[in-house]
Amino acid sequence: FNIRVDSPTSRTIKQTFGRLEEVFNELPQNQRFLSEKIGSHNLTVSHYTKTLTNHAEHIKAFTSKLNRDFSAVTINDLEQVEVTIEIDRRFKSLVAEINSADFHADEMLSKNFYDRLKVFVNSFFGNKSDNRLTMDKIVKGLHYRIKKQGKDKWLTKKQSNSTTSLINLQLAQILLNRIKKEGSSVVFPLVHDELADINIDQFDWLLPHLTKNDFRLFSAATYSVSPELIRKVGNLHEIGSMRTSRAYSEGRTIVYWKGSEKFTDTTSAKASNVIFAEQSELELANS
Repeated sequence: FNIRVDSPTSRTIKQTFGRLEEVFNELPQNQRFLSEKIGSHNLTVSHYTKTLTNHAEHIKAFTSKLNRDFSAVTINDLEQVEVTIEIDRRFKSLVAEINSADFHADEMLSKNFYDRLKVFVNSFFGNKSDNRLTMDKIVKGLHYRIKKQGKDKWLTKKQSNSTTSLINLQLAQILLNRIKKEGSSVVFPLVHDELADINIDQFDWLLPHLTKNDFRLFSAATYSVSPELIRKVGNLHEIGSMRTSRAYSEGRTIVYWKGSEKFTDTTSAKASNVIFAEQSELELANS
């Protein structure tokens, strides 16, 4: 309308005010429509972000379950063990932003929310073809804190290899027990890389504990392992004596021949027709 000229006609003024009246009359309807669009948009964003918060809740619930399982056992001289799962700080920050957002409001989510979401997507996935959000991308580590028997103070510093090994073995037991069918008895091997990582005085607790829970320790050791430790474990397989010159595959010269070395006490030796010579050599008894 030509209302801004120096001398608008009365007709122009009337048409202009008529149009303004229409706009003001339509404002409530337009406001309701806009609110519905904003609400629908926020609900859609809420559904998408629910996947992110579900991941966070799953990690939280998994951690709580682990700590309940750890609270039911005693590991050697440790009175209590608690687990903390470290998650990616970018993911943690985004989840906090999601939890503080109001997806049921009539207003658009803040620009800060979308900025954080954009930064997360760009830094987390970048130009990678795999844009799936999996746990191996979120979880960055697992940490323990312990309380020793007779002590009130929690220890969060890194423990000895021996103590950490015992806790890791217990963690493996907890996780493997979850896949066992209730009422069934299944013996699982617990594989530990280096036997000497565990202090020898802890085996008196560890080995009966594993047997009680249907696990068997399978570990490697160097030739420097002590006879005392071999005796505690019970069976020793010397890899060097298990090689064959007639391997069916060039890279598989090690064969298992079921012959383990072990200590034999006098009672067992007599029962199997074996006697101890004065030089502590084992000889077959004459039948």
